[in-house]
Amino acid sequence: MIWKPVYEFNSTIARALMDIEAAKTVVEKIPLLSPAAQAELRHKARVRSTHYSTRIEGNRLTLKETEEVITHKKANFHGRERDVNEVRNYWDALLKVEDWAAKKVELSEDLIQRLHTFVEKGKRAKPTKYRDGQNVIRDAASGGIVYLPPE
Repeated sequence: MIWKPVYEFNSTIARALMDIEAAKTVVEKIPLLSPAAQAELRHKARVRSTHYSTRIEGNRLTLKETEEVITHKKANFHGRERDVNEVRNYWDALLKVEDWAAKKVELSEDLIQRLHTFVEKGKRAKPTKYRDGQNVIRDAASGGIVYLPPE
């Protein structure tokens, strides 16, 4: 036996449905963000994604420094060349993923390896194989282990 729900419309439910419809009409009339505002929000989201994704891997650049690298306002931070390259590579990889998504490129193992190469070695490197050794995530400040994945 299949249970079938029983609906009973009353004045409270009817009023709630009318309120929902009225709210929907208001939302539909709100103007969309301008293309410039959308582009600015997208850029800020990409910068934050780049900063925090590389930060979790031990990158020492601040959010402001990350943005300076991305916008080419400052390309060198003495003693942190590795961090600068990592941010540039991640940024390029993020843009490449967006490009692939816009072109509806099919996700494949080769594509994942190419993306990993972007992040690790830059745009012009050849796709890499999967890591076959242990990895550890350390706190950038203390050097303490934050996460040690299983072997």
